Amino acid sequence: MRKAFYRLLIIGLLFGGIVQQAQAQKKTKSFNLNIGVMTTDVFKGGRNLLTLGVGFDFYLGNFMLISPELQYWNDKSLFGNYTLAPGIILNLKVKHFIFGGGVILPLESKYFLPKINAGLIFKNMKLTLLLIPFFEHGYFDVEAILLGANIGIVF
Repeated sequence: MRKAFYRLLIIGLLFGGIVQQAQAQKKTKSFNLNIGVMTTDVFKGGRNLLTLGVGFDFYLGNFMLISPELQYWNDKSLFGNYTLAPGIILNLKVKHFIFGGGVILPLESKYFLPKINAGLIFKNMKLTLLLIPFFEHGYFDVEAILLGANIGIVF
């Protein structure tokens, strides 16, 4: 399962590089660093998680971008209980608004998790809202949903 995820990530990066060369006159990629918060167990008032992330946005024409990312989630101190979650998101872009979805793979889990996000992207800033539903033993658990918000600096 993880091998398939990494293959998908590599294919996405290679495809993004090919598209980037074909559109050299337009903005073809950007790099972003972000920080945010997520809450677990939304319906029962769960704990809050600090999120730190790094991502790339590879533009596929004027209306689409593919975004490989790596997120760091933490619920206590900076180096306490943490999770690393690589992922890849396909976003649609209309002016400054983005909306998309993809998959992430928390390294402590053996299941891919869907990720849905929406937000605003500007020249030097990216604001996103995200939703990650958890699956317990392969089944959707309606009480285990992560909701979050990130703010990022775009380079």
